[in-house]
Amino acid sequence: DLKLSMRQSIAVTAGGLLKANVRLLRIEGHTDNSGPREYNVALSQRPAVSVAQAFAAHGFAEHCITQVGLGPANPPRPTDPR
Repeated sequence: DLKLSMRQSIAVTAGGLLKANVRLLRIEGHTDNSGPREYNVALSQRPAVSVAQAFAAHGFAEHCITQVGLGPANPPRPTDPR
């Protein structure tokens, strides 16, 4: 389940995306590389589904949201600290 702060952030983001006429989303879940790959892929799917459900609750059509659990593959790059 998502924390309240994350739900609030998703609500604001969803509103902005819908206002900009963005209708298709791809939500990716990631994990680290400790443990079996299959386990990590399944584990990474859970937050992707939770985030997708939150976007659907804020106006996105469920059939327009793709969720994918990537496990340790394609890790997100750290944000620029500047």
